[in-house]
Amino acid sequence: MEEKLTVPSYYSNVAHLDATPMDVLIAFGLKSDRTQGQLNLADTICNVYMSPEHAKALAGALTEVIRAWEKTHGPIHSKAEIVVRDLAGQKV
Repeated sequence: MEEKLTVPSYYSNVAHLDATPMDVLIAFGLKSDRTQGQLNLADTICNVYMSPEHAKALAGALTEVIRAWEKTHGPIHSKAEIVVRDLAGQKV
């Protein structure tokens, strides 16, 4: 009898992205009052690594999914804050 693979499911309301010349990391996490907007290592629930090529394809696919969702349901009015930092950790 074949054993079924159980795939975990997660909910995330924050993501931290990092990249090297060889790969891209998306660290998904949960932001709570105690984190005060910062993603701490303890709040990371899942790390996903992929090639830069795969990350670019994923970005395009996400754009198309959001475009189709908005066409059906209307514009998404996001209050999400996007913070870009340089290699020294300073906001750009």
